[in-house]
Amino acid sequence: HAPTSEKRLEIAQSDIQINGLAQRANSILERMELCSPMALDWKRSRRPLQKPKSNNSIEGDNIEHPAPDNSNVVDPVEKSERLLSILMEPPSKTYLQLHDNNDPFHQYQYPKHLENTKHESPAPTRKIYTMVLLSFAKESGPIHVAQQAEDVVWSMIVRANQLLKLDQLLEISERSDNIEQLALENLNPSAEHWNCVLQCWSISTDRDRGFHAYSFLMSWLEWNKRCEAGECSSKVSAPDMTSYHSVLWACLQESRASDGNDKIEDARAREMGSGVAIRLWRGVEKSNLSLDAASYTLFLRAICQTSELPSKSSSCKALVALARVFRRCCDDGMVSLDVLEIVRDATTESQLKKLVGKNVTLVDEGGTALPTANMLFRLPAEWTVNT
Repeated sequence: HAPTSEKRLEIAQSDIQINGLAQRANSILERMELCSPMALDWKRSRRPLQKPKSNNSIEGDNIEHPAPDNSNVVDPVEKSERLLSILMEPPSKTYLQLHDNNDPFHQYQYPKHLENTKHESPAPTRKIYTMVLLSFAKESGPIHVAQQAEDVVWSMIVRANQLLKLDQLLEISERSDNIEQLALENLNPSAEHWNCVLQCWSISTDRDRGFHAYSFLMSWLEWNKRCEAGECSSKVSAPDMTSYHSVLWACLQESRASDGNDKIEDARAREMGSGVAIRLWRGVEKSNLSLDAASYTLFLRAICQTSELPSKSSSCKALVALARVFRRCCDDGMVSLDVLEIVRDATTESQLKKLVGKNVTLVDEGGTALPTANMLFRLPAEWTVNT
């Protein structure tokens, strides 16, 4: 049985990374999009090949279509192809047009065993787009790798809109089987496709990956708004916790600096990641998403990586965000040992007392700070009930 979309994304999010595969797959996909017109259905192999005449040829096509017996009746296939040629802006080249007139394989002088292959245009399908994006979800690399993944999603949207235009221009009675199949195929990206791009950003080597991942998430939400407003026909696929987790992983920065300049860049990236996590949390607060313990841990880790914490200033944005995340975590009963340790390291003793309550003692009878695990058992039971 074929794996479900959730299983495929789980495989893509595993620790195994394959470098180069996604870029090669994307290169093949780009060639398919460039060398084959959108939803093209010439079906040349099913009709006799004739040398074109100047007064009966269609622009962009080197093969004459058989004239109907009745001159007053318009051939449905010919009309469909004329409509398709209008949609091709700029006109795309078929395989036959890739060579000049001096090429011995040009037009009708090609070997007969290539007759079918030279006439069939490899149109990208939803499965092909999905395969390429799942490959990108496992590929770590420079910024251009994730940017190519973004382009694949936007290419799906553009192609879906072209198919919609085709569907509106052609009447049902005038469609050939292949055109009808392509026109009805849903190429609009699903949440799985969007999440593959976010997953690619989460493992990118670019220091600004958190900002780029957040920008792509905002583009996703903006596209949904346009679809809900009726500007497009795409079915809205809302971001889920997998989407937010990928952005948060992109925000986290590990210090791998070897010299002074790298340390400065790492520090800047951590500040940026913390800021992005704060803005992301504000969006989550307005949504109906239900968070688990792992979600709260990721949010707190990303927010608290800033150098501003611990801070004695109560107006510190990171401290305010930390307090809001922790309060909701308590309300949901998701306080875990990891959550408590992050909060403890990022706050002063007085701030921690305000967060956990005065009844929770932080030191033993001798004045020694209690281990975080001991503190966890002293918290109200409802704070940890769901961990």
